[in-house]
Amino acid sequence: MRPFLGRRRALLALLAAALASGWAPQHSAAKHPRRLLGVRGVEAPNPPTSKARRTRARPPMLTQWTAPRGSAAEGADGGYLETLTKKVQQSLLANSLEIQVPGPGAKREGAFFEGGKRRPRALPINADLLNWRAKRALRRGQLREARALWRRCVDVDRYDGRAYIALSRDLEFRKRDAAGAGALLSEALKLDPSNAYVRQAYAVLLERRGRRDDALAELKLAVDYDPGHGASWVAMARLLTRDVRDAPLPLDGRDRRRRGRDDEDWLAGANWNSLAEGPRRGDLARVEEARRCYTKALEAQPRSYFALSAFGDLEARLGNVEEARALLNASCAANPRNAGSWVAWAQLEERRGLGLPRARELYEVARRAHRSNTRVFTAWAAAEARAGNATGATKLLAMATRAGGLSPGGCRDGNVYATLGDVLQRDLLDCDRAADAFRRAVAVDRAHAPAYYKWATMEARRGDVELASDLLQQGIWGCSGVARPDDVAKLHRAKGELEANATLALKQDAWMHVGAAAALTDDDLLPAAPWDAAADGARASFRKALDASANAATFAAWARFEANLGEADRARALLEDGIRTCGGDPKIWREYVAFEQRTRGDRGADYAKARARGNFRGFAQPSAAR
Repeated sequence: MRPFLGRRRALLALLAAALASGWAPQHSAAKHPRRLLGVRGVEAPNPPTSKARRTRARPPMLTQWTAPRGSAAEGADGGYLETLTKKVQQSLLANSLEIQVPGPGAKREGAFFEGGKRRPRALPINADLLNWRAKRALRRGQLREARALWRRCVDVDRYDGRAYIALSRDLEFRKRDAAGAGALLSEALKLDPSNAYVRQAYAVLLERRGRRDDALAELKLAVDYDPGHGASWVAMARLLTRDVRDAPLPLDGRDRRRRGRDDEDWLAGANWNSLAEGPRRGDLARVEEARRCYTKALEAQPRSYFALSAFGDLEARLGNVEEARALLNASCAANPRNAGSWVAWAQLEERRGLGLPRARELYEVARRAHRSNTRVFTAWAAAEARAGNATGATKLLAMATRAGGLSPGGCRDGNVYATLGDVLQRDLLDCDRAADAFRRAVAVDRAHAPAYYKWATMEARRGDVELASDLLQQGIWGCSGVARPDDVAKLHRAKGELEANATLALKQDAWMHVGAAAALTDDDLLPAAPWDAAADGARASFRKALDASANAATFAAWARFEANLGEADRARALLEDGIRTCGGDPKIWREYVAFEQRTRGDRGADYAKARARGNFRGFAQPSAAR
């Protein structure tokens, strides 16, 4: 034991002497060359010896390089060395930027570096961590912290599009500043025009604001920059087939026979099963373009479950059941935990496939795949209600309220309570409980336009027109700038219809009063009729509805009101305007045929029917009615 202790003491003494003289280990000096250059001409003393062995002497220290005397480099300032170092640094910086910047802009150095000198980008891990922390804070309900983290991410790396997209969604949905969200995304596109993710998000924002043509142009530009961005291809296909997606899923032959003959068969013709197929036949070019977009998306991302599910839903609405079933099956296989694909498959089987028993099996699989997804319960409950099982539908919706209880404050999905209220008032005829359900729907989501519309419609049928009008006005205030333009237009149209009914009732009461009718003449009624103010209010509501979204239902309702008021010329002008704006919608043609039947008889109705068939089938329209 003594020899070992003596040897250890000798080694410690050697190390202490070396450190006192400024010596450093060779591997540490290789990492820090300044230590070698700072200790010049100092030689380490001979280390102590021992009986066991003699340690090896340290090599002489290196000194700073100087040019030999008499050489051409003597007296030079080393500029060529500094120039070489700057070139190497610039090369490394350019390579690192090309690796870090995503998208096609990184491969085109000239397109990325145009606009002057750019500051070096931070490491990608910094932005990744900030985005992850922001998402975690958002899931916990810490909105202020999430916003601060996203702003810090923009400060760290202003070319990272994820922070811009998150902040724009926060501005649009929580702060109700759609204009600010669009300006933020436009700023991001100015910094990096080739970022397909930001451009696709900007196109979706434009679509929600009703600017469909601008949204389509942005999506085309996104796929031009990055043909491999599957989300842009899918968004373009969904935008092209929006009218088809908004229509309800067509029923099979058995359900159609059970419903009875469609009252629109006279206009659809012998080759059509229902009038809803008319606009689809007129939009075959858009459908084919959408199919090409889905094909491009699947070529870029063959395992994209969302592209497969959206493509399958389109084929289902077009009546291609086998193709739709194959696509939805592939979508579920690509991501078995995605409840949306299972729900789409279940709806296909319920409407066009094997019926409700098979749909129930798929709904159960969707529930097990995502137990807290309230959309599964609402879709399943709607299917049970359509089959006549209203009690089972209410039980499923009660399960949905418990499934969403993990979020702060319980279930925050207004669609659950809106569907519950619809089932209660339509199937169970329990209007009081339905009103309570609608009240809870608008309490958890004050921008839920369908809940306001259904609640107001129920109250109007119960006879409380004043309450219905107040509910529609609250819905307009709560949904403006947040909800879809079509939903906002629906609220304005419903309010206009209530005001139109009040106007017609006021006119009828004025004419039913015998004394007033005998005292008033046409000259007296024209300048100051008692219903003029109410009529102006109804027209203002219809005009706001058309400003939000020009659809056929609003044109038809306004024209019907003018015709009942006695303004036949104004009604005909509105119908012609509606035909020019949305001639592919059968609602405007239905109202046009009814108007011609009332004003010009059977001959005018035949002319309107012929004109409608020519519009849908592509035939030449008749020149004039005889």
